Amino acid sequence: ALHSTREVISESHWRSDVGSSDLALHSTREVISESHWRLTVVPEFRHMISPKAITLLEEAISTAVGHAVAISLGDGEISSVTPWQIEQQRFADLLQQAREDLASEPDVQFLIERFGAQLDAASIQPLKH
Repeated sequence: ALHSTREVISESHWRSDVGSSDLALHSTREVISESHWRLTVVPEFRHMISPKAITLLEEAISTAVGHAVAISLGDGEISSVTPWQIEQQRFADLLQQAREDLASEPDVQFLIERFGAQLDAASIQPLKH
């Protein structure tokens, strides 16, 4: 059963299952038992910790896994990446790919070579995010 809990709230599901919580997005989690999870919040986001935020997150996790889950807060450094950091890296990768794709586009190359055009890298955004 513990195995299925980890599958339900995997990195890929965390955002869709309980990702509406800023506390969830900026924390790592450790499953202590099926009914007890420990969250470690990134230091610069610890101001988000409140009894109400914890209760709402407990309710969201409990709904996602189908049974009650209590949350405790861990101290110390974050040992893995948070859902927010994963999303930011994913966006950075998409942005880099979009810039590379546009720069290698034959029509863009023609404009650069023929008219001395320049790409404004700051204006490029990926279509998928």
